[in-house]
Amino acid sequence: MMISREAQDRFLKIIFIAGLGCAVLSALESQVDWIASFCSFWGEGCRETGKISLFHLPVPIWGIIYYLILVVSSFIAPRFLFYIVMAGVGVELTLVSMMLEMKWACLFCLANLLLVILSVALLFDHKRIWQALALSALCFMVSDHMLTTDSMKSIQEKVRAPELSVLAQVGDDMIRESEVTEPLSSRIYKLQRQIYELKKERLDFLIDRRLINLEAAEKGLSPEVHTYKVFNDDTQVSEEEVEQYIQASPGILESWKGPEQELKKRLRQYLQDQKTKNKIAEYTKPLKQKYTVRIFLEPPSLPATSVKVGASPSLGPEDAAVVVFEYSDYQCPSCRNAHGVSVKIRDRFKGKIRWVFKDYPLERHREARLMAQAARCAGEQGKFWEYQDLLYSSQDHPDVEVLKGFAKQLNLDVERFTRSLESGKFDAIIEKEKQSAKEAGVSSTPTFVINGRLSPGFMSFEKMSELIERELEKNY
Repeated sequence: MMISREAQDRFLKIIFIAGLGCAVLSALESQVDWIASFCSFWGEGCRETGKISLFHLPVPIWGIIYYLILVVSSFIAPRFLFYIVMAGVGVELTLVSMMLEMKWACLFCLANLLLVILSVALLFDHKRIWQALALSALCFMVSDHMLTTDSMKSIQEKVRAPELSVLAQVGDDMIRESEVTEPLSSRIYKLQRQIYELKKERLDFLIDRRLINLEAAEKGLSPEVHTYKVFNDDTQVSEEEVEQYIQASPGILESWKGPEQELKKRLRQYLQDQKTKNKIAEYTKPLKQKYTVRIFLEPPSLPATSVKVGASPSLGPEDAAVVVFEYSDYQCPSCRNAHGVSVKIRDRFKGKIRWVFKDYPLERHREARLMAQAARCAGEQGKFWEYQDLLYSSQDHPDVEVLKGFAKQLNLDVERFTRSLESGKFDAIIEKEKQSAKEAGVSSTPTFVINGRLSPGFMSFEKMSELIERELEKNY
């Protein structure tokens, strides 16, 4: 049965407006609950199709643009409808093939397919069949390539990316890797460092052995004979050397539980091993240049972490290119040693870095928390750093009277200092700071964080200077 031209045009307009409605609903699927609920009965196809994009625009948006063009063309340029619809057929075939490949069932895509079929049926012209096939095939190939390489790649990356960082799921809540690793970053780094040291020790041994073998071959000797000639005579340890070592370390005899002769035997072997290592290192040093040694073993990088200054005491410009956080305990022997380095570093880089002090009193040091509070109380009168110097340098038992004595020594208002200390108002602040430190990966003292890189343990002046200079160079 033939239909009139007027009826055909009216049906086409209805189809294009229906298609526009489908595209709009598809675009709103992720925004409107009732649409999402309706689509969920059909599976996840609508949601997955909504992720497909071209030139960073989702396919539903392209659908809206396409049907708007069809609606406008149906009123002002109907002669172009045939070509626009046939081009749409090619793109629709691409979307259908993707749904079949990914096993999606998108309700709006299926409705749109039906509308496209109706449009083709109304506009079909057997005289232009080859034009229709050629245009549809061309659009299919172009859209298939562009959507597959652009959209599907981005979808796969979005799907895979969370899998790398999500370690567990509880209901709808994700537990990400950062939540697990950041609080443990200091301990993980120490373990990585131990592994590195073990590898390095073994690697150094193998390098030295290879160098000695090469040098022996050049001299026409076997490695065993060459090694004996070079090292044996100079690595023997005398009884006098053992006695000197014991006298220099009197605590060894006190802590030793076995026979004294057994101790001396072990010390002699230890000293001989040290002599041999030093002799080998001295002998192979020039050989490393002669035979060109290159080492590719890299130490583990310092773990990254995120720390905020907050209300912690600090020195230096707020906009400094390098920020150093020091986590310390006033009763920690290593922290006392590190304090001397910290003072020198602050002096060397004065005006270039910001130094932030964070309290991390360990539970086994009973007075450390009280000492931390006392330093904060002195800070209320502008003497935090000076009071801190006294805490680190003093050998007295840090009871309240001693702490008051430090305040008096710095010409503070002792009554105000005492009231502040007895109120315990800084205790909660210090505890919160400590908990934040644990979340950032701090687990021991001293620990330093230099521009977001966590370094646990004592750090020499040279090492810290090197790290800071490296960070300064990045910003200039």
